[in-house]
Amino acid sequence: MDGVNVKFYQQPGRSRQQPQKPVRVHVEGMTHDLRGIARHEGKPLFIDNALPGEQVSVRIERRHGRYLEGRALHIEEASRERVSPRCQHFGRCGGCSLQYLDSQAQLTHKEQAVLGQLERFAAVQPDQLAPPLGSQPFGYRSRARLAVYYHRKQKQLLVGFREARSRQVISLAQCPVLAPELECLLQPLQQLIGSLKAFDQVSHLELLLGERGPAVLFRHLQPLCEEDQQRLQAFAEQHLQQLYLQGDSHSVHCFWSREGNPRLSYPLSAFSLSLAYQPLDFTQVNRPLNEAMVTRAMEWLDPGPGERVLDLFCGLGNFSLPAARLGAEVVGVEGSATMVQRAQLNAQSAGIETARFHVLDLTEEGVLRSLCPNGVDKVVLDPPRAGAAETISDICQLGPASILYISCDPATLARDAGLLRDRAYRLQRLCVMDMFPQTGHIESMALFVQSGN
Repeated sequence: MDGVNVKFYQQPGRSRQQPQKPVRVHVEGMTHDLRGIARHEGKPLFIDNALPGEQVSVRIERRHGRYLEGRALHIEEASRERVSPRCQHFGRCGGCSLQYLDSQAQLTHKEQAVLGQLERFAAVQPDQLAPPLGSQPFGYRSRARLAVYYHRKQKQLLVGFREARSRQVISLAQCPVLAPELECLLQPLQQLIGSLKAFDQVSHLELLLGERGPAVLFRHLQPLCEEDQQRLQAFAEQHLQQLYLQGDSHSVHCFWSREGNPRLSYPLSAFSLSLAYQPLDFTQVNRPLNEAMVTRAMEWLDPGPGERVLDLFCGLGNFSLPAARLGAEVVGVEGSATMVQRAQLNAQSAGIETARFHVLDLTEEGVLRSLCPNGVDKVVLDPPRAGAAETISDICQLGPASILYISCDPATLARDAGLLRDRAYRLQRLCVMDMFPQTGHIESMALFVQSGN
């Protein structure tokens, strides 16, 4: 694979900020966000589309005080891990930036990135490194948001994702990471929007794949006329299970449903659960990997009858309800009243009476001690990218024997692992989860136990 030329879309006007000639460098390793790293002018150079061991020609795009950023234009000596990107929009579309890296190698590098962050920022390593939870490399996304933009000068309707580092929209002819049931809707949706009288009043779409089939949410800026509504219904009858509308009031309503029941849901089959959600609720985009994650989480946490389990950032009940199904007394905590209501309804639908849910601001000191004055046996937390630093002290004061941490950012996991180490918890098990193949996004699961255990 020597001598690989790589074509990338370049935003107009950027060339004025770039040197006339590319620089030739040897890629020494990968950063925590899976960019190649080299040295140039005595500074680290972080390189998009570059792999360890490669000799590359790089265009430097941004200069900072302590480091540089660039993009490989020509691969003079290619890594054995390099593959041809599958998507025709690669290099221009802002998603799926790792398609040039073999899928199994992506998982290996993600694992190394997590271990590196833990060692560098917390001096922590796991007692046991469990096998990664892998995913099918393509066709895994069960939801996506597409931007819709009408270019008035060019009189062109664009439906797709944003371009890399830009607000510009690239119109998609394909998207291999989408579930096939959603990818096949791309061209019909563009044709549908182009046929509407209010074609320039649609701002974005939400594509969703529920248990029963595909659904779409249309976000429109002006009320839709009767003719447009008829076109939407005809499209839904041919392609969808549900069609939702979100008008200028931001409220969402089900415009059409095939079975008269607008319920969206995803399964957790190992626990005989089906969790209902609404189009704008947070759910994991990789449904098979989510099932595998929850199953392993319950294996590691091992909740049982009589045990008190606290689930923080509980959302719809993704971990709470399986733990309750296994017999534990579960308390779920979430900052969103809407999500707590969804979790309560999911518990009722499943016939689960051993889970209760509360709306709390977890950044407030002491709220967990007030909620659980007698402590808890085990904790699950699935925080956002910012992590759970403000909550760690409160968690530890409850005295749980084990804490299962689901992370979507290796840097904040490392920081919080250091906080837990300082409070006499050790990292017993760790695994990386490939929730987002073809991207640099890294998810992992870490089990902390009291050091005496």
